Amino acid sequence: MHRAAPYLALLVVAILTGCGGGDGEGGAGTSEAGAAPSGSLSVAASEFAFAPAELTAEAGEVTIELANDGAAPHAIAIAGNGVDETSETVDGGATTSLTVELEDGTYEIWCPVGDHRDRGMVGTLTVGAGGGASNGGTDTGESSDDGPRY
Repeated sequence: MHRAAPYLALLVVAILTGCGGGDGEGGAGTSEAGAAPSGSLSVAASEFAFAPAELTAEAGEVTIELANDGAAPHAIAIAGNGVDETSETVDGGATTSLTVELEDGTYEIWCPVGDHRDRGMVGTLTVGAGGGASNGGTDTGESSDDGPRY
């Protein structure tokens, strides 16, 4: 049994190291770029803007919580990288949410109610590194030799 002791000790160290409490650099709940982890993002809607209009998140399932701080009805829509989703429309003082599975890239957000998009209710959600084509195939002009691009 003496031969097993060093291996058992290594196994215990490996398990304890892999089960850390998330005390890594960057703080809990953020990545190096300051992006929110996949999870929940909060956005306030008013006439005729989102606050904030520029959002960041990590890839995965993301829920956008929209609080309508305005008087007019508002909703939130997101498109890019094969995603095209819209939340319920809510009246002033109400909230709605939209949950989507997102890959790295840039997504456009806007209010799909009436002419709100044309009046400036637009924004951007950058997921992960934000690379690749996203809004209808818009190319950033940057190239990479890291392998095939999908």
